[in-house]
Order: sequence, then structure tokens, then C-alpha cells
Amino acid sequence: MNIFLDRTSPVALRDQIVAYFETQISLGVFPGGMRLPSVRTLASQIRVNPSTVREAYAELACHDMVEGQGGRGTFVRMGHGPAAPLAIDLDVAREDPHRSIVYTTMVAPGRTDIMSLDQQVPAPHLLPFVDLDLATRHIWNPNNQALHHFGDPQGLFALRERLARLVAWRGVTRVRADDLLVTSGVVQGLFLCLSLLCRKGDGVIVESPTWGVALSMLDHLGLVARPVPLTPEGMDIDEVDRILKRRRARAIVTVPCGHNPTGVSSSVEQRTALLDVARRHGVPIIEDDIYGLLGLSEEEAPSLLALDDERAIVFSLTGVSKSLGPAFRLGWMVPPPRFLDRFIATKQNLDLHTNHIVQYILERYLALDRFDAHLRRTRGAYKEMRDARIGAVRDVLGDRAEVYEPAGGFALWVRLNGGMPAREIVSRSLRDGVYATPGACFFPVDKEEEGDRFLRLSFTLPEEDRFLSGLRVLAKAMRSAAAA
Repeated sequence: MNIFLDRTSPVALRDQIVAYFETQISLGVFPGGMRLPSVRTLASQIRVNPSTVREAYAELACHDMVEGQGGRGTFVRMGHGPAAPLAIDLDVAREDPHRSIVYTTMVAPGRTDIMSLDQQVPAPHLLPFVDLDLATRHIWNPNNQALHHFGDPQGLFALRERLARLVAWRGVTRVRADDLLVTSGVVQGLFLCLSLLCRKGDGVIVESPTWGVALSMLDHLGLVARPVPLTPEGMDIDEVDRILKRRRARAIVTVPCGHNPTGVSSSVEQRTALLDVARRHGVPIIEDDIYGLLGLSEEEAPSLLALDDERAIVFSLTGVSKSLGPAFRLGWMVPPPRFLDRFIATKQNLDLHTNHIVQYILERYLALDRFDAHLRRTRGAYKEMRDARIGAVRDVLGDRAEVYEPAGGFALWVRLNGGMPAREIVSRSLRDGVYATPGACFFPVDKEEEGDRFLRLSFTLPEEDRFLSGLRVLAKAMRSAAAA
């Protein structure tokens, strides 16, 4: 069992163990009825005294999260996590695949009646719960202005100062706290960019395939996706140039590092070429750099923001959902300076400001000066997890599928062989309680058939044994679809 204990922390080991199990149970990773390791087994695995584990289990029992069953052991209590049945209608997904992905990848993972093989969230055992707990303890005091005042629409200044240092880690040294806008995640940053840069009916260049939430947002805003094929080096620059020459796009949206869903990280040459084309046509680039600090390659190429020397056309978006957890809903954006005031005013009209208490928690966490060590540890762990899951996919699915090795992100992009439609396979696997995301969710509507040759999985969750059992269900579904 993967439990990281910080033995230098003032937080007792017992409390760290309790926090780990509470998180896993609340997320549904450990479902109701699951048997926990025995006291001696867990104590041996994590190298603590058995009395420490016994006290942790007793604390969990006091919280009604686990229960002892005579001499059979300790079990997760039934009823924790959402228990209502999950209905994923593949017919609805055919009509509106992008809305489907918003629901299935964000709601399905929290359900206890279905196993999602595509969660795209950090592995819980790698999150720095102990340090986050320390950061949170600084918040709850009557002198903290976050508790009884509205905040700055641009974001907490002390946090922006620390975020500017993170931006510098991506090779951008000329960005100051006053150049940043704190957002409620990358999604809000993308919404602000598309809303202010485009008008209804405008075209927007996107990679094909691309992030399903971006496609859904384009539909919502009445914008037209202009798909550009994705090569192993990144977006097809010649096709971008052809579209812009015909004045068919008002903006470019790209995920150059750890592309979702393929895992491609574009080369520095490709990024430079994309900037050159965009400059020539006077078209802004919206860069989703959410995986910029979590690249799995030995050396990640500079961000587009770092390459935009004049800070004239790149609108850079990022956040902490992939490094500290999506529940934070906190990101930041760096637009060209001339646009900043418009973005601040628009955000203020949307929600006044990003959750002030969460901003304080992140600022206090970054003040501990352990984020860099956390990123180094998680990058190494994710490489191992990626390689192990790729091996499992190849072993279990065999020649029925081909899986690509991602250079970043959390996704495994799986190409199906034999002409079996992805949505038919998922429809069958759902009967046995296993979900994977059909590739059609990542293509514009007129390219859906191309997407039906792919599935997206995640290498971060579920844990390895459950991932293997889910793959076996997928393999069964493939055999059933092929025989039909």
C-alpha cells in the first residue's frame, strides 16, 4: 500500500495514516466493504510500530469510516462516498460527446458503483497532505483577513508573488506579481480568453484530438472548432498556416506540454514555428500549460510564454489541479500586459475573486518551500507508474490495442485494432462496472468516427490491482464486441 509518511513533520505518524485513509475512502478509491491490511502487515509495509497503526484504525472507527468485524479484520464501512447508480448513456454521448466527457470523467470517478479507468487526477498517495495540513492550520485565526473581507479580484498579492516564482521555473523571468491574474482553475482562464478574444461564429484552431472540455466550451460560446492534426512533434504548422491564410480563425488553443489526450509534448522547434505563424497573422495563442511543471521527459521545452519575448500574443494558463489536486480549483494566467485590466474586470463580474481562503492555503503551502521537492518526487513516481500501466495494457489487451507512451500528462491514449468502435466496447464494459472514455469525446463532431478508434485511460488511478482488473473487463468487452 502506497502511504508516504513524512518522518520530519511535526504531524504525528498516526495522524498522517488517518489522513491518508480518510482521503482514499472519501474519494471512493477504497470502496465500502474493502478489507484493510492487518495491523501487523501495514506496520511492516510502512515501517511503524503496530501500536501506531492500531491507534490510526481506532481513530478511523471513531469517525465511522471503518469497522472491525470480529476476527475477520478491519473493513471500510458501507455507505461512504456516492452510492446512487450511475447512468452513462452512450446514445447521449453519440449526440453530445463533449458534454458526456465533462460528466463521465468528473462525476464517474467519485462513484462507488463503477470503476473509472480514466480519472486524470493526481495519485492520492503522492499528494503532500501533511504539508497542506500545516498550511491550513495557519488560516484559522481571527486576525486572518481572508475570513471576514472580500479579496482583490486580481488575486492575493502575497500568492501572486510566489506564483511569479513558479512562472520563472518555466523559463519566464520577466513576469512579476502584478502581471498575473489568479483564476478559478484553467477552465475559467480559458473561458475568459475565448470570451474576450472571440465573437460568436469565430473559428478557433485546436489540436485534433484535443481536450474535451475545450470543445464543449467552444460549443457553449457559439465558436467553431478548426481542428488541426497532431503529429509526434506537435500541431501541424502547415495546416495552421493554411487556415490562418483563409482568415478562418480568431485564436489558437494548444496544450504543448503533456497534451490531453495523447501525452505528446511538442518540440521547441515546433513551438517556435507556431509562434512565428501566429505572429505573422496577428492571431493570439492560448497556452494550456497545466502539466508544464510535471513533464515526464528528461528536459521539457520552454513554454510558449517563455518563447514569446515581446509578451505580445501568448495567453498562458496553468494551475495546481494536477500537482495538488483538482478540488483546489485554483489557477493563474499571464496575458499580454495590454489585456490584463480587461481580464480583471471581466473576472470581477463573474465571481468577484477566486476563493480567498484557498488562495491563503496555497500561499502558506508555497511558503513552506517544499513544492519543488514535491514535484521532483512525483515526477519520478509518475514515470514508474506510466511505464507499469503501459506494460499492463500491452499484456492484457495484447494485439487488440496499441498504447502510446506519453511524454507528459496523466493520460494513456490507446488505439484500437480490428475495427471495433470504442463506444461499443465501453457500452459493454459498463455492464460489468468499468468505464473508459471513448475517443470521440476528444474530436469535433464531424471527426467523431476517427475518434471511435481510440480510448483514453489514466495511469494515476485506480491503483494497480484495480487497474488490472478493469483492463480484464475491457478485454472481455473487446472479445464480446468482436464476436457480435
